[in-house]
Amino acid sequence: MTFDIKTLAAIFAASGTKLVNIDENTSGGDDYAGELLMYAGDVILAVHDGEDLPPLPEVIANGVTAKITGAARVSLDVVATLLPFIQMQASAKYRAPLRYLGQAINQLLAGKTVPPIPADVKAILTAHSKKN
Repeated sequence: MTFDIKTLAAIFAASGTKLVNIDENTSGGDDYAGELLMYAGDVILAVHDGEDLPPLPEVIANGVTAKITGAARVSLDVVATLLPFIQMQASAKYRAPLRYLGQAINQLLAGKTVPPIPADVKAILTAHSKKN
């Protein structure tokens, strides 16, 4: 089964934007989840188009300790279900970042702390986002 990757990326980004805009604060679990979804959309598009990866947002790099509920949870459930299929279609060099995004989402859904991004994945994301 193949997915329209561009449509899925747009859905992830739109869902993320909604979560970031739920309230005024910018440091809660909903904001982290939203930023993670928006970044996932950007990464998926870059992988699909064979482009350099976008820079890693600081909020994602720092991890989060907040729990996810409500709309954030539903959005993350959908993305968590689809990411493994996208990961299978990605080239080998992008599987680790996509796997990390999936793991971070699953940690949030399990009510666990998401630690800062691992050094090896951060190196991949940083190296690919700084090309040119």
